[in-house]
Amino acid sequence: MVSATEVPADATATIEREMNAETAPDGTAARDVNLEKVEKKDEQPVEGHPAAAAPAAGDAPVAVAGGAATAEEKAIFLNEELLDGPYHVETINVESKGGPKNANADGTEGDTAELHPASESGKRLGFPVDEWTEKATAQASALKNLVLDGGSAMSKVIRRLSGKKDDFDSAEHSETGDEKPALEPVKEEHRDRGLPAKEGEHKDRQLKEKVTRWLAQKKNEIVGQVVESHPLEKEVATPEPADPKHVEDPGPQMKGRITVYTISGSQNCRAAKHFLRSRGLPYVEINLDAFPERRLDLEARTEKSSVPQIFFNNVFVGGFDELNSMNSADLGKLIKDVHETEVPADAPSLPVYGEDSTDEDNRKLDELAEIVRRLRAAVVVKDRFLRYRMHSNCFVGSEAIDFLVEDQYCEREEAVELARSFATKHFLHSVNEDHLFEDGNHFYRFLEHEPAVTGNKLLNFSGATNDMEPLPAVEVGNKLRQLMLAILESKLSNDGKHVDHHRLAKSEEFRRYVKLTEELHRIDLLTLSREEKLAFFINIYNSLVIHAVVHLGYFPVGALERRKFFGDFQYLIGGYAYSLSAIQNGLLRANQRPPYTLTKPFGPRDNRVKVALAEPEPLVHFALARGPQSSPAIKCYSAGRIDEELKSAASEFFADGGITIDLGAKTVSLDRIFKWYSTDFGKNESEILKWILPYLETKKSEQLTKLLDDTGLKVTYLS
Repeated sequence: MVSATEVPADATATIEREMNAETAPDGTAARDVNLEKVEKKDEQPVEGHPAAAAPAAGDAPVAVAGGAATAEEKAIFLNEELLDGPYHVETINVESKGGPKNANADGTEGDTAELHPASESGKRLGFPVDEWTEKATAQASALKNLVLDGGSAMSKVIRRLSGKKDDFDSAEHSETGDEKPALEPVKEEHRDRGLPAKEGEHKDRQLKEKVTRWLAQKKNEIVGQVVESHPLEKEVATPEPADPKHVEDPGPQMKGRITVYTISGSQNCRAAKHFLRSRGLPYVEINLDAFPERRLDLEARTEKSSVPQIFFNNVFVGGFDELNSMNSADLGKLIKDVHETEVPADAPSLPVYGEDSTDEDNRKLDELAEIVRRLRAAVVVKDRFLRYRMHSNCFVGSEAIDFLVEDQYCEREEAVELARSFATKHFLHSVNEDHLFEDGNHFYRFLEHEPAVTGNKLLNFSGATNDMEPLPAVEVGNKLRQLMLAILESKLSNDGKHVDHHRLAKSEEFRRYVKLTEELHRIDLLTLSREEKLAFFINIYNSLVIHAVVHLGYFPVGALERRKFFGDFQYLIGGYAYSLSAIQNGLLRANQRPPYTLTKPFGPRDNRVKVALAEPEPLVHFALARGPQSSPAIKCYSAGRIDEELKSAASEFFADGGITIDLGAKTVSLDRIFKWYSTDFGKNESEILKWILPYLETKKSEQLTKLLDDTGLKVTYLS
């Protein structure tokens, strides 16, 4: 166990590397500033030193394994400048060596922090105790471990690098009136590091400030993750509609049910839902884009096909205009009845979780599927050695041709053509990806045996490929877009940047979305136009981000986690696996290198390069979700208006803080997108700023134009 007063042997180097690593949105490291590795020294509080003094009046008690907390550790735990915001550690219980322990992110065992939902912090947040306890314990524990272990380690790094051992202690005790101890001389250490005394002191002060900012940022990231992952998101100003699966009992004050039939993107539907939310009335939303089979039920009940249509139990109210024009007495009577009366049998029924759309019954099996199934059973699939390489789960082409000749009563040439049609429809692929199919000692794999498919990060693969007749890629894309629109209508925050993934994971809309993604397995992507590719893959990218967050339960914040997130989670699309990085850099950026990477996503023999855009489209950067911080609003895009929609997304991005201009300082600050992907926008900073000009509002455009003529213009990047 690592206590609050112990520092792991590699803590210094680890913290220095992470503090000085710039990361791209996909987690790739930009650079590492290699600081001089400092030899670890055993340091103990000196008796009588302020670090061993009793806590000042008003300080919260802190128990530390192995002894009392030093003033330095108190500052890390309780300093309001570091632990500002809605979460305050009121009591930290640390068990002895024989007690329970928590595993830290680095694999070490840390102590257990208790931040009880019934505490003052939990009450201030207003979370229900049972929900808060279930969903926030892990994040609270992570916050405590960060402060306990990381804070102590970084404090020691500061002291070792600067020689100012009592810097934090003296700062705290000076506030309580204690005498401020003198600083230790630093010139000897600076000479060891090859720095003049004054220059060394300056660099130490910079390092200290950098460490303090880094610690505060890490704390804010974890605290922000706790808040953002909770269903009651801070951005949501009004109650969100309930999930159809979880609305059988809308609440203790309402025995009945309000049902609203809607479609995605309708202003009247949004107005009707806002009308009900503003009056504190929970309702069930049946989105006809997500539940198309319910359209017939709506028409039978109302003799109307327009939406919204609203029911209070079994009483049909009408659309938004009828609801909005009701007098107070009639509306009050409806509200009273729905609160006091149980749901009658003839009221609109709830969508049943797990019940598939009637569209599923109309699908037919691929005409080649039965032959492929017999082929799977006939050939020998095993690991084989070829050209000094081992190839897993493959079969020999000649064996497949032998089977097809016998099974189809045809000549070998005809059997080869049939096998090539299997490859065209992505039932199987050549191991070397250099041809479709040949008769001879060539190796092939069935799609379900591809190495990328057999991994556990393929989120739309459940053990078998989809053998139904593939739908046109445009049709599949439109269906996924309609379902995602329905999801975003009910689960997206007001600013469009956060999705309530806890509720989403349990919703029928999301279950149907996941099932529909299996239609992507063998679609033909080569038929898509440029505009169709842009809309299709931008929507798929954003949907995959949401799907991966639901799978993980959170959005990763650390550099290593983000790198794995954008590289590991994949969809099987058109016979090949695509990660988030492959979609962004391989397809939408025309197979350009990701930031700070030496290789392109697709090699010269990779068949996915045929799907990539001919030229990179810079505007996609303002449409792709990058996570909870500095991410564009999540939207669904359409092929018919894709260029117009992307330009609008860029304008919204810059209006929302993507650029700041300081005329006095002659400085333009840009989002880091323009640093990570600078080659997409121009060859130099001047070209990049000229590219930005058309997307700025008039005032900023005039300011930037004026600065472009100034030779003293400086460009910085927002953190």
